[in-house]
Amino acid sequence: MSGLRIGTSGLRIGPWGLDGRPPFGLSCRRPASGSAWKVVIIYGDRGMAGTDGVRVRVTLRWLQILDNLEPFFKSKGEFVFQAKVWTSNHGGQVQETRLPAKGHYPISDHPRWNRLKDLDKVLFEGEVTDHLVVELQGEELDQLSKNDQLDSYRREFSGPIAGQVGLIQPGDEGSDDPENMSNWRIGYEIEVV
Repeated sequence: MSGLRIGTSGLRIGPWGLDGRPPFGLSCRRPASGSAWKVVIIYGDRGMAGTDGVRVRVTLRWLQILDNLEPFFKSKGEFVFQAKVWTSNHGGQVQETRLPAKGHYPISDHPRWNRLKDLDKVLFEGEVTDHLVVELQGEELDQLSKNDQLDSYRREFSGPIAGQVGLIQPGDEGSDDPENMSNWRIGYEIEVV
């Protein structure tokens, strides 16, 4: 028996076994405009059944400061970020990361100097089935007053993780995109490893 199924988690193709599971699956994610489609092939039963997991990696690709939270005479702010990525699957896994590991990032809010590109910082790597939460906090350090907090970012992914694979960034989900906050923006990638 062979089959083709299209669902919210992507496209699944292949000859179906007696247990009703495909031997491989395809996951497609709608890209940001101008980007290529992201297609992931998952071999075997990985990620296709309710208890089977897929090993994924979450990597912060870039961030952009829209307001450096400093007075006009100070051109750059000193920023630190705390990431927490976790899943309740497979006994629960939590990974926390400070960015940068030591010190701070000097970032302007001027459009020519307000984006940290090619960060490529791994925030999480582990087995996930159908639950993943990505949280990021940003803080601008002040010496003479209380530190300024950036908007908090939190996104929870549910359902088969293979359907969430791809670059997550502003513009890929319309005007209310959660990665486009009032004073900063982020782009990260979820990939099968």
